[in-house]
Parts: sequence; C-alpha cells; structure tokens
Amino acid sequence: MNKQLVVSMWIAGYLYAAFLFLQNERVFFLGLWVNLIIGLLLAGGSAVILLLHRRNSPEEVPAVIANEPVQEEIAAVLEPAIETADNMETSLIEQTKDSLCQIVTALEEVTIGSENQSHSSAELAAAMQKFAENIMMVALKGEDAKRVAAEMHALTKEGASHMEDSVFHMNTIADKITFSFDKVRGLNDKTDQISTLLKTIKEIAEQTNLLALNAAIEAARAGDQGRGFAVVADEVRKLSDQVRIAVSDITSVFQAIQTESKAAVEALGEGNTAAAAGSEKVVTTQRTFAELQNEILITSEQVEEIAAAMYEVLDNTRGITDSINSIVTVAEQNAASMQEVTAITQDIQQKFYQ
Repeated sequence: MNKQLVVSMWIAGYLYAAFLFLQNERVFFLGLWVNLIIGLLLAGGSAVILLLHRRNSPEEVPAVIANEPVQEEIAAVLEPAIETADNMETSLIEQTKDSLCQIVTALEEVTIGSENQSHSSAELAAAMQKFAENIMMVALKGEDAKRVAAEMHALTKEGASHMEDSVFHMNTIADKITFSFDKVRGLNDKTDQISTLLKTIKEIAEQTNLLALNAAIEAARAGDQGRGFAVVADEVRKLSDQVRIAVSDITSVFQAIQTESKAAVEALGEGNTAAAAGSEKVVTTQRTFAELQNEILITSEQVEEIAAAMYEVLDNTRGITDSINSIVTVAEQNAASMQEVTAITQDIQQKFYQ
C-alpha cells in the first residue's frame, strides 16, 4: 500500500459527495449522513494506511534514538501503545472493509435506481410525445369541425332567408285565397238573390198566363165586341209563356252556376283553411330554422373555444415535454455519474483488499 491509495480514497470521498449534491433533495440530505460516515471511514483508513506505511518504511531515525539502550527504553514505553495501535489497526481495517462493502452495495442500488429513473423518464417523455400527437390530431379535428360548423351556419342562414321568402309568399297566397273566398261567397249570396228574383218572375208569368186565359174566356162571351180584346189576351198569354220558358231556362242555367258557386265556395274555404295551416307551418319552420341557426352559431363558437383550448393544451404539453426531456437528460447524466462513482469505489475496494 502507498500514498497513491490514500489519495485515491480521498478523491473517491469528494466524488461521492459531489454526486450526492447532484441528486434531488431527498437523496441529498440522506447522502449528507452517508457522506459523513464515508469521509470518516476514508479518513480513518487513510490514517491507518499512512501509519503502517511509515512504520514499515525504512526511513532514517534520529541519531539519539539509534542508541540501543534508548531504543530499549522507548520500546518498553511504547510497547503497550504499539499493541493498542495494532489492535486498532486491525479493527479499523475490518470496519473500513465492511463500510466499503456497504458503500459499494448502496452505490450499486443508487445506480440501479438512477438507471430506472432514467428509463422511466424516457418512457414518460415518449408517452407525453404520443399525448401531444393525439392533442394535435384533436386540434386538427376541431379545425375540421369548426369549418363544417361554419358551412352549416351559412347554409342555415341561407335556408332562413328562403324561409322568409316562403313565409311572405304563403301569406300572400293566403290573403289572395281569403279575398277570393270572400268574393265567391258574396257572389254565391248574389246568386241566391237572383234565384229568388227568377222564381218571382216565373210566378208572375204564370199568373199573367192565367189572367190572359181568363181574358180570352171573357172575350169569347162578349162575341164580336170582345174579338179585339181576345186577340190582345192571346198575345199576352203567348208572351207570358215565352217569359215562363225563358225564366225556366235561366233558372236551370243559374242553378248550375249556383251549384258551381257553392262548390267553389267550399273549395276556397278548404283552400283558405289549408293556406292558413300552411302559413302557420311555414312560420313554425322559419322559427325552427332561426333556432337551428342560433344553435349552430353557439356550436361553432364552442368548437372554436375547444380548438383554442386544444392548442393551448398542446403548447402546455410541449412545455411539459421539454421539461421532461430536460429531466431525462439530467437523469441520464446522473446515471452515468453514478456508474463512474461506483466504478471508482469498486476500484478503491479492490485496491484496499490487495
């Protein structure tokens, strides 16, 4: 054993303390105590080795000590101390060996933990990268949904405009049908009045024909004096028959007109009802279109908010990923440092056992 081994042990102590400083707070505070013990053990071991080195080295002694009687007296005085030193040397060497074994074991465990931490951090970084990719896909889908929502809003807006035109035209048709219905119903009332007048004219013609027949009878009784009156009565009767026939023809035609008029009134009444119902449905459809347009507008705004939130999450995820990558780098560096410290400590242990 030589001074190089002593120096190596002190360097290992400082390297181990520097490594503990690079670890997180929990490991650092725990390492303070371990480092204190290691430092003490290394210092003690170094002192023992140096003592043995000096005792076993053939260095010159002062001349005063070289005198044999003096040497015997010094030996007698120092014999108990030397025995005690030998015992302490053996005990310190054994304790140092045990401590070095424990230190190597602890360093190997910490090294394995550092490597596991490095692997876990790398897996977490990969998972965050995958998560960021998924967020990007969701954000792109949000853009597509935003575009579709905008198209739907434009279509519903156009549909609402068409519905307004439909409502206007339906209201116009309903007004026209109502106007026509009122006119045809009024015309039907007029035909009823004309039918009553024709009936009256027919009755007057029948009575006139009856009066003409009575006048002809009276003229026949009067003989030659009533002949002229008989001719007039006959002409009145013929005229009455013509009026009756004409009234009958007019009544037949007017009855057909009246029948058609009533049918038209009924049809227009049904059309008026249907037009009113259609106008109401169109208005309801217009209202539904307006509500749909409003809902699509709200949906479009929500999709925009979701897309913006996704991009914000993506930015935060990138920041987290960068931080995790930094942690991975530090963990890999710590793992490499631990491997170096472990290798140095194992090398010291091997030299100590030699």
